[in-house]
Amino acid sequence: MMRLEARGGGFLLRDDGAWRIEAVANGEAWTFRGPPPLAGLALFRSANAAGFVLGGAGGRDEQAARGRTFGGREPSGPERWLLLDDGSAWRLVLRGPRAARWELSGWETPGPYLLVRPADEAGAWEVERTVAGLSLPRAEELLVLAAAEITLAGAGPAG
Repeated sequence: MMRLEARGGGFLLRDDGAWRIEAVANGEAWTFRGPPPLAGLALFRSANAAGFVLGGAGGRDEQAARGRTFGGREPSGPERWLLLDDGSAWRLVLRGPRAARWELSGWETPGPYLLVRPADEAGAWEVERTVAGLSLPRAEELLVLAAAEITLAGAGPAG
């Protein structure tokens, strides 16, 4: 189980042990403290669409992006799309009026890879990797993109 919380204009994603990813606000971007797959990367707001771009920390080059997010049918609605540079597409959807939760799903499995639920009154989120999510490819990149949509975009009931 992981915990996601907004922190100082960015966010912190951590587990019960020593694993953590921190997105730190740095001008018009967020840079990362965390595992090697994120070293040298930065998160930017997309210039062309409502969403985020995960790319090199050297500048905003949306053509060389490692991943990006954008809205569904309604740009500010409860559906977001995450695209990685390998062509994989992931759907992040807000479900449930009473027990609100975000679900990250792919096309090849009927259930979600991640479940993200409100954890407490302070606006933190509990992030659970399902059985399918335990072998999630490029997990750090997908976690960062989903966390940006949930915490930085002000989306959902806790935003």
